[in-house]
Amino acid sequence: MSVSGPITANWGDAIADLVEADMGIGMASLWHVGPAIKQGKVVQVLPDYKIWPETRIWAVRPPGRLTPVRVKVFLDFIEEVIRKTNIERYGDLL
Repeated sequence: MSVSGPITANWGDAIADLVEADMGIGMASLWHVGPAIKQGKVVQVLPDYKIWPETRIWAVRPPGRLTPVRVKVFLDFIEEVIRKTNIERYGDLL
């Protein structure tokens, strides 16, 4: 989807601030606009529109080396915390 206008931004906080200031529409993550949606400050315009089927966060590590068990355990823990937090905060918006 291509849009144009007098303001462009690629920083989630800026997009959320501009949308809350009634400067137009924007596309931002729930991390940035979820609280404003829940408080009724902004509304979803295209709730069924998705950028990607699923957005992922990647852990970057050096190539060609085995991942230590402690790193794998930590990454699994962080993944679970992020999933639970997103469901807790934005479950009805996901």
